[in-house]
Amino acid sequence: MSAATWWLAWLACSGSTASDSATDDGRRPSSDTAGTADTAGPTTSMPEVVSASCALSADNALVAFCDVELAVAGPMSLGFAAPGAPSRTFSSLDDSLQHRVVAWGLLPQTAYEWTAGALTGSVTTGALPEALDSFTVDVSGELQGMDAVLQPLDCQPTMMLMIDGQGRIIWYGETIYGSQMHGYDWSHDDRSVLATSTTVFHETHVSGERLLELVRGVHFDEGLLHHDVARWRGLTFLLFEYPLGSVNVDGVHAFDGKTLLGTFDLADHYTVEGTQGDWSHANGLEVTEDGELVLSLLRFDNVLGIGGDPAVSDFLDLRWVVAGSDRSLPDPDYTTEAQLAGFVGQHNASRHGDDLYLFDNRGLGVLSRGLHLRMDHAKGTMDFVAQYPTAGLCQVQGGAIPVDGGVLVTCATSTRVFYFEEGVDEPAWQMQASCGGPTRTMARAIPITVW
Repeated sequence: MSAATWWLAWLACSGSTASDSATDDGRRPSSDTAGTADTAGPTTSMPEVVSASCALSADNALVAFCDVELAVAGPMSLGFAAPGAPSRTFSSLDDSLQHRVVAWGLLPQTAYEWTAGALTGSVTTGALPEALDSFTVDVSGELQGMDAVLQPLDCQPTMMLMIDGQGRIIWYGETIYGSQMHGYDWSHDDRSVLATSTTVFHETHVSGERLLELVRGVHFDEGLLHHDVARWRGLTFLLFEYPLGSVNVDGVHAFDGKTLLGTFDLADHYTVEGTQGDWSHANGLEVTEDGELVLSLLRFDNVLGIGGDPAVSDFLDLRWVVAGSDRSLPDPDYTTEAQLAGFVGQHNASRHGDDLYLFDNRGLGVLSRGLHLRMDHAKGTMDFVAQYPTAGLCQVQGGAIPVDGGVLVTCATSTRVFYFEEGVDEPAWQMQASCGGPTRTMARAIPITVW
């Protein structure tokens, strides 16, 4: 775990603000003094606990702050348990006398007993805010491979919610995301929600602490933010569009903290033609474990690979192009010759080794589906692996995210979320949540593991 991640956990508990604790360019200082929470617990035995206490956050009824003092410097872990609730373990791996961690992923109005070494105590979570009084959920089956899903709901104001497999809210927070044209994501390493409006990016820790803000006209000049955002090893990637002649063209800004490292621009790689409208309509941005950006273009049924690691020579250069249909941009590196492997109007493409997952929106009465393809580098084709049908036509947004043992699929048009076991085309779990009316501000559900 990086020193930056450790710093984030300490920052969220310390009461200091991101602006107070960051360097002048917005990057978080490197520090080994921070604690983290980890369901696996510390890697070494815990020294004797001298004192421990937990108190509910004043700003979030499902978050608690816990302070632990040890007799000698070392790591620590603190467990949370309650009848009918998942047990949680939050750990600080730092070699320190004083530790502070954030406890989250908790159920509302529940009396938890915490344990730190030989010491125990209790803390009771509060009621959900009034904005969630109209929350309803329809859920069936068993969710696996994750603790909850993250999604926005129109709850006056719009809220980001983590909802577990039984349909229970285990975290909430207000957000600047308010339209399907905006973007959001989850940073597992940083335990933070990323969200954009048209001109502003926010990163918010589960504690409620604002970790980073990027504003058009201050941190970047070109483009309006839209559809998606991505995070990799502390770098932030913002999808944007800008006018070129009479059409809008897409690009990606890459930030290290508040420092703009560079920009990928589609117009640098293709001849932009057209008389009006949205030329490429980029609608999804993901990043691989080794820092490759994966960009989805709806207008051309294309998925693009872009260098996202500034330490590699092809940073923000185009690497490869997959064509889902004959509407493709010219000279794709991979084609989908078989009808079963083709895709149209896709969203939320992501690459995992040679495997490509995406939500195939399709159209003209053809059912939408999550789609799993595999790159054949020798033939330059995409091989069909599996599909996960939603039993409906999903014309707007959607998601297909692989998790351990399966795939999390979202049909934003119907606001339904599905979990499919790997290779099985009938969902093992599905959910539809609402705040009293049609949900207009959902793009996809994101898998969450509490740590």
